[in-house]
Amino acid sequence: MSTFRYFPMCGREDTCAALVATGIPVAAVFGTMDLTVLIASADQIRGMMPEAVVHILEDADYGLNYKRHSDVNPLLTGWFEQEAAWFENEPEPQFQRALDTGEEDMSDPALLESMSQPPPDTIPRGPSGPPRRMSRTGTRRCR
Repeated sequence: MSTFRYFPMCGREDTCAALVATGIPVAAVFGTMDLTVLIASADQIRGMMPEAVVHILEDADYGLNYKRHSDVNPLLTGWFEQEAAWFENEPEPQFQRALDTGEEDMSDPALLESMSQPPPDTIPRGPSGPPRRMSRTGTRRCR
């Protein structure tokens, strides 16, 4: 639930209740030394989503998904394997099937409809403002 990083946990009972009502399985991994997503959030999730699977890694700080990947990856893959029955009923998107088989049937209306199309009145525009000095990597720098 990386989105919890961007908003406070307090006052989110309605959001959690809506998630619980969907029946979608929830898993969360917290680190005891994380100063961005506080460990107190784990208790709040347990209180608002009793069915959620919550893991706490001792001495793990923020970024535990890459700093402690050897601990986090087995937890998450194990959770997905345990919850596989829930995900099996998902219909496979047609564009994914085309990628898997290498067969691209662009005449399929459902496939074409699922692809995002830009609005018809969009006008491509170049960069606005005066030219900027380019960095060594070829990207524009602000002054």
